[in-house]
Amino acid sequence: MAQFLALNPATVQEKWFAGLYFAKPAIFVVLPLFWIMTGVVSLTTGYGNGIGLMQSTGA
Repeated sequence: MAQFLALNPATVQEKWFAGLYFAKPAIFVVLPLFWIMTGVVSLTTGYGNGIGLMQSTGA
């Protein structure tokens, strides 16, 4: 096994993937939560501000 690994070293891509292995699940959790919370804020406390901005620009 050691001889095989010595003949086939890890590539740059494999090293990057290994380094970011645990970041991927965090990204899949954090980004959807961020988007959901943005929607909640936009539909609740930010709704009046959004309507005011749209009316002031003529949209």
